[in-house]
Amino acid sequence: MPPFDLKLSSEQIEAVMSLPTQARRQTAIRISGACPFRFHGEYANPPEGLIEWSIGAPGRNGTVFHNWTATYGEECLRQGVQTDLSAGREIARNMMKDAPGGMVQDFLSMVERYLEANPMVEPGSRFEQPVMVTPDGSPCVLPEDSIVHGTIDRLRLDDERILHIRDEKTDRYTPPRGELYRHFQVRTYAVGALIAYLSHNQRVKGIESRLAYVRSGIDRDLSFTPGELLHWWHTEFKARIESVAACVIDDNWPATPTGGYDGCNGCPFLCSCPFREQLALGMEAEIRDGHERELAEQYVYAAAFASHAKRNLQEHVAITGPVELTAGKVLGYSKRDRRVLDLPSEVVEALVAAGVDREEIWKRLSLSVGAAYELIEMIDPANRGPVLAEMEIQTVVETQEVFGVHEAPKPTAAQKSRGENDATETTDA
Repeated sequence: MPPFDLKLSSEQIEAVMSLPTQARRQTAIRISGACPFRFHGEYANPPEGLIEWSIGAPGRNGTVFHNWTATYGEECLRQGVQTDLSAGREIARNMMKDAPGGMVQDFLSMVERYLEANPMVEPGSRFEQPVMVTPDGSPCVLPEDSIVHGTIDRLRLDDERILHIRDEKTDRYTPPRGELYRHFQVRTYAVGALIAYLSHNQRVKGIESRLAYVRSGIDRDLSFTPGELLHWWHTEFKARIESVAACVIDDNWPATPTGGYDGCNGCPFLCSCPFREQLALGMEAEIRDGHERELAEQYVYAAAFASHAKRNLQEHVAITGPVELTAGKVLGYSKRDRRVLDLPSEVVEALVAAGVDREEIWKRLSLSVGAAYELIEMIDPANRGPVLAEMEIQTVVETQEVFGVHEAPKPTAAQKSRGENDATETTDA
């Protein structure tokens, strides 16, 4: 019997394997342990189109960034070098078109932060490595045969038989060092990788994992032995799978008061959550009771409720128009124009030709019009003409819609006249 066999009953295996393949991703299994209600709605029985909707532009931008790290790493391996900043930036330039609308600068900013940290690409590294494990603890190649599957951003087994796992995080939130909930993901990855190596008779002495939070430049490290990993697999992970199986068998998916692995904020099922009536109520009682944990949870609920209400309000305004407020204000969308550079690559080449260091350009490559003028200040005044001319050609006006509170538009003469007529009719009646 393989050492990583979960030793589940046939009923438990049948229950879990009856779930959609996406419900057996490591992300889904992680969420299931925090809130079965969300797991069921988001992965086990999702409405059509929900997963694509819930990812949103930031999530898609994270995908573009992960594609960039893999492409950059493979290019370094091809060249036989451990780092090549200029190649990394060139690859990013070619991938700018893949970033969702309005998020190119966010993508470029993550690229620069990554390159500033300059993580070396070691020989033997593998990128975007899929790992899949069957219920009996064996490796497999098809996600539908796995009880859990995922993709490791970077994987390497060194000469000392230490398994290195690197997971790039594009979240804006970096958890405290002692907060270990995200390590469920890394441990699951490590199990899949360890089983794969063992199946090829390759010995592994230890596992070193790193969660690299790109936006903050902060890393979270975790080390464990194969024995510790095996114990975790047979205890915490097995309990998680047994809990999912019980939910499937009983068709009961309880909502958890802790609100999910990332809090309720962003949960697409908040509006139908059994706890929604409690989300914005009971604050005073909690404050009087003084229980810090309960108060913190209540705050999470309230913040999540507010976030969900804002999304609903934006949808309402988008469909029905602005909402009138007091003091001559309206809640709605206001259009504003801003000048941007349509083809920054052309301006970059003009700046380089005029003597600006390319690395300096990339440091500021939002290349809004304002940033471009800052760079022009570095050029000899006698050589600025061609760059200014190129900027003039590439500058376009981009219209943005900004949601929020704005001054109410002044009524037109026709609207005023219509209002006076309405008042006269009302008086006569």
